[in-house]
Amino acid sequence: QQQQQQQQKQRQCVFKVYRYLNSVHYLAYNGVDTRMGMVPADALWDLVYVGLLTKEEAEALRKVSSTLIPVILSWLSRLWHEMLREGSVAGESTETFTRKLTDLRSTSIQHIEQEPNLVKVMLKIVVALLVLFIVISHPMEVRTSGQCWQPWAMSSTFLTGFCYVGILNMIRILEKSPYFAAGECINIDGLLCHAEQVTFRCLRTAFGRTEGSLDGDALVLNVAEFDKDSAAWDDYPGPPPDVLTDMTE
Repeated sequence: QQQQQQQQKQRQCVFKVYRYLNSVHYLAYNGVDTRMGMVPADALWDLVYVGLLTKEEAEALRKVSSTLIPVILSWLSRLWHEMLREGSVAGESTETFTRKLTDLRSTSIQHIEQEPNLVKVMLKIVVALLVLFIVISHPMEVRTSGQCWQPWAMSSTFLTGFCYVGILNMIRILEKSPYFAAGECINIDGLLCHAEQVTFRCLRTAFGRTEGSLDGDALVLNVAEFDKDSAAWDDYPGPPPDVLTDMTE
């Protein structure tokens, strides 16, 4: 029975790692993809709604909205050292864990590359003047004498101006985030779902099925404390799902 309790405690810690890793992945797209919210409060509420964060954790993160990901990673580091003191993990793995944790922090930093406003304004002014001069002068250079209808002059002028205006619009589209729906949009749902499945299965394989074991029950972390009848849910459209129970199936 003591061994079973120890295994159940280890599963709870592993499930907490699972929650934190997926929360970091989700928050990496906050403010980048509009579906994940443009402010941290939107993403935190979504994470509480699906069971990846508790209400207490979300409230603590809401107070440090500018550094959500580093705070969660610090929780992961603290959890590792707690498991290390209890003997749940091997001490020689600490260096590898720390290196992977720092790599995760560096890759999850949000960075949206954007040209300075002065450069964009000058570029648009120069292109607009160039197209205007082309429209005025180019038809006179390629016109055909003795004809009223000038198809070559009109088409060549249009195509020349179209090239400059088209390149300018392409720059404007490429300037947007790759997760912006109006551009070459990346499927965030596929990335999030695949990472969640791989993370869960990699962490889950450490526990084998044994006869009479509470397989899966230990993953339901503090279900009694997850008060779905709380007044905090009244402001959210729709009933809260049984997400913690669904994850164990």
